[in-house]
Parts: sequence; structure tokens; C-alpha cells
Amino acid sequence: MHQLKMPQEIEVWYILPALRRELAKTLVHDKKLSQREVSKLLGLTESAVSQYLKSKRAKEVAFDEPTKKEIQHSAAAIVAAKNKTAAVVEEMQRLGSLASVKNLLCTLHKSMNPELHDCDVCLKPALMNIH
Repeated sequence: MHQLKMPQEIEVWYILPALRRELAKTLVHDKKLSQREVSKLLGLTESAVSQYLKSKRAKEVAFDEPTKKEIQHSAAAIVAAKNKTAAVVEEMQRLGSLASVKNLLCTLHKSMNPELHDCDVCLKPALMNIH
């Protein structure tokens, strides 16, 4: 018997690192930032950035081309921002809420928990209970 994985666990273990990987690649290759600059910007070690660039880390998740274009848009927004730290947080939040990323999360969640084959909870908007 396997342990039930929550969508949040999959998001933290797979989706977030994959977004960081693609963002790091875009910042280094397209925006010409150094690995050191990217590590500071994303709050990562230089070795983590190096592993992302070599696809040695977070290689389990692949994004489609429209999502990669959104990541490129985010990289440009971060580089252009006055407050780069706030821009990183805002853009990571935006990327994580994209429908394509939520669909990918749902697919991963179902593959890790086959008994949830008809589940769609990952695709539902967050509900806020205000008391």
C-alpha cells in the first residue's frame, strides 16, 4: 500500500522545482544573468542553479511551449522590475496558477494516486471560508 500524496506535496516536490529550473535556464541563457545572480535572485545555492541548468534537478516535469513562453515573460518581468525579490514572488505565484500548470499538477497527482482517476480537486479554484 502506498501513501496518499496531497496536491500540495506534489506542487512543492515537482512543480515548484521545475518552474525554478525553467526560470533559471531562461534567466541565464536568454537574459544573460550569471549563475551567481540567478542564485541570489531565486534564493537558491549556486550549485542548485547549476543542477537546474544541466537538468540534473527537477527533470521529472516537462512544460509545454505555451507555459515556457509564460516563463520567458516572467523572466523578462523579473529582470525589468525595480524590486526583483517581489517580482520573483509575484511571477512564481502567477506561474503556479496557470491552467496548464494546474493541469500538469492534476495529471501528476492522479499518476501517483491511481485511485483518484476521476478526481479534479487540483483544478478547482481555492475556496476561502471566512467566519
